[in-house]
Amino acid sequence: MHDSLRKLLVGGLLLGGLAYFALVRDQGSPDGLVLFDLREAEAGPEGGEPDASAGDAGPALDATATLDEPLPQSPRVVRGRLADVEGAPIALARVRRAHPYLPAVESRTDELGQFELNLDAARGELELAESEWILLGGLRHIDPLSSDEHVLVAAPRGRVAGKVVDAQGRGVADALVRLSPPADALVPFGIATPPIDLESWRVWTTAEGAFRFDQAPLMGGVTVDVEHPGSTPAQAPLAFVDGRAEATVRLSPQQ
Repeated sequence: MHDSLRKLLVGGLLLGGLAYFALVRDQGSPDGLVLFDLREAEAGPEGGEPDASAGDAGPALDATATLDEPLPQSPRVVRGRLADVEGAPIALARVRRAHPYLPAVESRTDELGQFELNLDAARGELELAESEWILLGGLRHIDPLSSDEHVLVAAPRGRVAGKVVDAQGRGVADALVRLSPPADALVPFGIATPPIDLESWRVWTTAEGAFRFDQAPLMGGVTVDVEHPGSTPAQAPLAFVDGRAEATVRLSPQQ
């Protein structure tokens, strides 16, 4: 009984082995076994291109890329023109691109006030690298998706000196004095935004109530606006003569 059972088990094993070799035997393999080759699987059937039926996995991802890295930008030429508040071109002025970490690039305007900047990346803002001109505003921001002409408006540099006094004529210390160009100065150029608010256009009076601006826009309609705790805000127009203006602003007690 035991011998018969043993013979049946051995016979079953032999039949299973023969069936395995008959189904998976590779005639090209020296030992008759099928070996799985990853390179052949990637190459596709007959060593050709990968099988498209496996699905499109999409573009390969760069493992070193991070979300914080800026997108690459192609070099581009940024063009524009610089004019004064009357619309006349400003020649031989230096215009530059400012950016926190990209290098500064400068260009000098021609006789028509036109300039060109060859940028490695179309980013940043335009500013003047001049001491005799003050940039009032215009299309200053460089948009990488736009190739519009950058129209910039500037005014010659003037100087302002003055004093803030109270109702009795005494100097008022620590009064805030603001320099304000006309809000509609850029409208003739099709620019609705008012002139930019420069940090140098805000000063505090001295202990004697004196103030001065060394970077004032030399143009009509400029005013000084004064604020002081306990006083009514006051304003005074400026009239420039030979590039200079003087003003005395009198404050009244706040009602």
